[in-house]
Amino acid sequence: MEMDSLCSNGFVLDSFLCSVVQAVVAEATIAAAAKSLALSCLMFSCVWSSALGFL
Repeated sequence: MEMDSLCSNGFVLDSFLCSVVQAVVAEATIAAAAKSLALSCLMFSCVWSSALGFL
């Protein structure tokens, strides 16, 4: 009986850690995509300004 309890607690802990890791990876991916988008917008803005002669 006690062994079943330990196994189920281990399964819950393993699932929880897996969920935490997935959340961290998703957050890092979103942050990287946001930085990439911001850099792309900045570069486009600089190119556009240069093409119009504002720089």
